[in-house]
Amino acid sequence: MEYGSSYHISSPEQRCVWMTAGVLTYQLCDRNFECAGCALDAAMRNAYERPESVLPLPVDRIHLRPGRFYTSEHCWVDVLGPDRVRIGVEPGLAKRLAEADGISLPPAGKALKEREAAVWCRFDDAMVPVRLPFDLRVRESNRSVRSNPELLAQDPYDQGWLLEAEVKPEHLDGQRVMSAREAEKVYQKDEEVFRASIAAATTAGLGSAGPTMQDGGELATTPLAMLGAARYCALVGKVYCKIV
Repeated sequence: MEYGSSYHISSPEQRCVWMTAGVLTYQLCDRNFECAGCALDAAMRNAYERPESVLPLPVDRIHLRPGRFYTSEHCWVDVLGPDRVRIGVEPGLAKRLAEADGISLPPAGKALKEREAAVWCRFDDAMVPVRLPFDLRVRESNRSVRSNPELLAQDPYDQGWLLEAEVKPEHLDGQRVMSAREAEKVYQKDEEVFRASIAAATTAGLGSAGPTMQDGGELATTPLAMLGAARYCALVGKVYCKIV
């Protein structure tokens, strides 16, 4: 290290992708945590690299539908009236929920508190909760998604919506929701964290033997198949739904 250079250990609010994934305890950084072009990031990706068939695809630039609000828990909120909104999950989280066996939606009239689970997505014997950063009262649930969970991933903005609810207008302020442009930056980072976490988890579990074979001799090539339902749901909940 040259004299005169200054480095710092990141605060919990500003962390290296590999710290958030649990691979590094801390990272000395002089790049303001901009991973593009970082030599350490390149070295870590080489160390954890796996064939494309067993890793999530590289993260493309995220583009969200404008004209809606977005939450840090990867939900979109479409304002339908003075106190009525429609709610769903953005395409990135919808993709992680694509293999859900079933979706549990709340009944009309149910009041939900801030950060309470509004929707449950079931994977075998594990679940991922979808939560929102404000109070609401359910007016209607999407029955089509309940009977056809695949709609959530196939058409997350339109046919795959989850709830219509009453929300106080003041709850849709800048502290609880983001614009599409603001959310794109947050979601991009979360996608990188998820990909790094999968790389670290599968490498630690596979060692030098390569992908394991599931029952029936099928090659485990998806994050859900490689991690199992419990670990997969825990990771999705942590990265996307902000479950501590």
